[in-house]
Amino acid sequence: MDKNKLKKLIDEIVDTCSNKDGYCFIKEFLLHLGQDPRVIIQIKLIEKFKFERSKEVGSDIGWSGAFTEWIKTGMAEKFANLYNEDKSISQLYKEIKNGKG
Repeated sequence: MDKNKLKKLIDEIVDTCSNKDGYCFIKEFLLHLGQDPRVIIQIKLIEKFKFERSKEVGSDIGWSGAFTEWIKTGMAEKFANLYNEDKSISQLYKEIKNGKG
């Protein structure tokens, strides 16, 4: 993934982070981490899933629970089938939740 696409992806993931000068350590860290964007995207999707599942069950399922459910419910496999770096995070999540893949 080229640097401009990666920056756009990180801006989508970390949309509310900045100080008064507009600088965000988390964005800079992710940009220079050298991690595969696919991993970063999947972690963001699991975070979204964790939030929704926790809301459904009425308590925080935790990261461990979110990762376990992500795999057991087949969402990890759907992610693997549907992942495309040109899709937005919200588009990819909708496709996974709607049973595509």
